[in-house]
Amino acid sequence: MTPAVSITVTGRDGSTVAQPGVPITLAIGTNPSDWPHPALD
Repeated sequence: MTPAVSITVTGRDGSTVAQPGVPITLAIGTNPSDWPHPALD
């Protein structure tokens, strides 16, 4: 089961990229610090 979700990715450079239908499984096998995610720092 790999539901697709619509997410908005905020890049490290501060740009925002909408990525509709990105599979959640993209995060599997990657380092959490390398995941596309809103900058929290």
